Amino acid sequence: MTRTLRFSSETCNLAQMRASVRAFLDDCGFEECTVELMVLALDEACTNVIRHAYHHACKPMSLTMTRLR
Repeated sequence: MTRTLRFSSETCNLAQMRASVRAFLDDCGFEECTVELMVLALDEACTNVIRHAYHHACKPMSLTMTRLR
């Protein structure tokens, strides 16, 4: 199972990204605590890209999630 999210690098899009990641991880059967920690890590990573790599410019972002087993 693979899902790809595409969104623009605006911080208002991070809420939808977190919800999509949470749903994917729930479907994979991860425990709630693990899901929340992974969502937090991805949110931080995307925020850092927006702030430090893109300097708040509106650019496309893509996140692909793949279940390996």
